[in-house]
Amino acid sequence: MHDGRQPISNYAFKRTAELALGSTQPFAPQPLNAALGIMRKLSEDDFKATLSAPMRRLGADAEPPFEFFSYFDAIPPDDFGAYEFGGDVTYVWEDSSSRFQHVLFNSQSGNVFMVLVLELAAKKVLGHRLLDLNIVYGIDGH
Repeated sequence: MHDGRQPISNYAFKRTAELALGSTQPFAPQPLNAALGIMRKLSEDDFKATLSAPMRRLGADAEPPFEFFSYFDAIPPDDFGAYEFGGDVTYVWEDSSSRFQHVLFNSQSGNVFMVLVLELAAKKVLGHRLLDLNIVYGIDGH
């Protein structure tokens, strides 16, 4: 659910178009990926290894580099913790080497995101991580 404070990016709207029109990009069905163990819940160290300063925030007009919403849909429910996610994306960050993009799916709780790390050259999702900025930065008494 979008609160109206920031514009939702094309990443959020692209999903609707792909579902309505069908994607022309080939990809393996995500349930198959999950069964094969391709879906990867990133450790904190693995996640931090994809960050290279300065990270650059992409604008709301940025286009997704490839289809990744089916990966998000196939993330095991336990990986979302106690949080609910509607599929909206407000923030997309790219590392300084342009190797990785971090796509932050909004939760119903403030400052909590499911991050998909996209490996751009390989056109694949490297993995995912639940990011609770309240805990990372000690916000709201966490």
